[in-house]
Amino acid sequence: MATPDYTDAQEAQCFTRELEAVHRRFPNLPVAEATTQDLLIIYRRLEADLPPFGRLLRQNLSQEADYASLLLPHLEGWLSPEDQRPPLLASLIYLDARGAEPEVLRELKELPTYLATPDHLGILRSAPLSAHASWIEFQGKHGPAFSEELNHLAFRFLLDIFFHDELLYRQNDLLAEFLRDILPLYQEKFPDEHLPQCYHRVADWVKFFFQHRDHHFPHLPVEDELYHTAIENIIRFIPGILWWNNGIPYQRGRKAFDYHSEEFRWLARGNSLRKLPRHPTYSKAMAKAFNNLAHNLDTEEGDLYTYCLVLSLGGRPQLGKVLPRYFTRPEDAAATAAWREMMDPLIQKLVTFRDLDWETEEGDRLLGYLYHIFRDQPQYPLDGRTQNSLLRDAHDWYDRIEQRRQELLDRQAAARAAWEASLQRDHWPALSDAPEWSEKFGRYDAIRARKIVELTTETQLRAESRVLSHCVSTYAMGCKRGQCSIWSLRELRQNGTWYSILTIQVIPEPRSIVQVRGRMNRAASREEMDIVEGWARQAKLNIGLLY
Repeated sequence: MATPDYTDAQEAQCFTRELEAVHRRFPNLPVAEATTQDLLIIYRRLEADLPPFGRLLRQNLSQEADYASLLLPHLEGWLSPEDQRPPLLASLIYLDARGAEPEVLRELKELPTYLATPDHLGILRSAPLSAHASWIEFQGKHGPAFSEELNHLAFRFLLDIFFHDELLYRQNDLLAEFLRDILPLYQEKFPDEHLPQCYHRVADWVKFFFQHRDHHFPHLPVEDELYHTAIENIIRFIPGILWWNNGIPYQRGRKAFDYHSEEFRWLARGNSLRKLPRHPTYSKAMAKAFNNLAHNLDTEEGDLYTYCLVLSLGGRPQLGKVLPRYFTRPEDAAATAAWREMMDPLIQKLVTFRDLDWETEEGDRLLGYLYHIFRDQPQYPLDGRTQNSLLRDAHDWYDRIEQRRQELLDRQAAARAAWEASLQRDHWPALSDAPEWSEKFGRYDAIRARKIVELTTETQLRAESRVLSHCVSTYAMGCKRGQCSIWSLRELRQNGTWYSILTIQVIPEPRSIVQVRGRMNRAASREEMDIVEGWARQAKLNIGLLY
């Protein structure tokens, strides 16, 4: 076990004596490093609480016989040598180190065994100290009347879920009323679920119950009719799927009918789904399907309106789940009527395809084909069309798409191959509409002639780069790609040899000379630039030097 981080040798000597005395007195107390560190925290707190004279006196107690323990009297205020369950004791020492009162620790020491598991002790350690008092109060007043499972729920709620919520915190009597009178109503609604194990979901119902009782729903006037509707009736009016999921996927991934939505409150007051304001119209069959939806229905982020529409027309749930992937209901409730005029005949046709698995590739391809048909031809006639004929049309349609896709890929591959082949060549096309330039002088002049010529091979660029000691050879790839064109100003001298004087870079678009460099990348002289400018006017090139 690691040695605690003592402040000085005096503290190390005193605390070692304290620790030995504590473990002799309380043999069941864990000797783990964490517990020792917590005991050191308690010891330091007790020593800090001593008056100045008391601290001075303790510093002078050099003999063990004279030493008076600080920890023992404190721990004896809530701990007994007979106490068992070391994990619980370690948790209580942890709470003591964080300032829990002795009377709270005495009560928590009696924690039932089923609430002293590692999971529960972790919750106990994490909860604020005020939450412990709330739990003790609940346990003393209501705990004996409840089963282990309900006490487990209360423990979770008070110490883990509710302590941060002012509305729920310390409302022990209301919580007891919910567990005793209201939770059984939910259990009747969900007979196949073991609700005490669904504590996060039940916690949402507790919060709804508290808000209803306290007239405290968000954005709802305190005089609203909902507050005067008995909670028992609200539970009965609301379909199970809405209670279980706190809403449902309704359109484009958006949820509707959550606990604080207008549509949820409309139903909670006992109103009809078919008269729901600002929502698309439900037929009687659709409303029946909606109210009977399984609470654990997995709609895969679909649209429950479309799902109920399919069920109302005799369709299978499978079709109701996949149809919204392709046929999205309009967001505007008024526009849904026109959408229904298109969808009703289509769904009525699709529900006759009893042996088609809509979640296979075949079903997926058929819906994709029908989506594009109805997108382009909303009045597309389905009379006389059978499952097999529509599947044939769908396969033909996808085959045509695949054929066009493959043709495009082939063209792209051919173009890419041609392009890559062009990059491997040593030469490239000349900038055809830019003429070369030349002028001649006297036979016996030092310079007999000048010319500006385009360099169109890698060999020429390497030679130019070698003669002028610059990097124009690296421009070969740009020339092959048509991104630039390289030209050379050359002089014919008396020895009959042409010499490179300047290298000129031209950008084809927008036909501009962007760089003119001589040997070792020197700038062009005024005389040389006059020659370049004259050629530029002749070749209709701009001059916009970048360097």
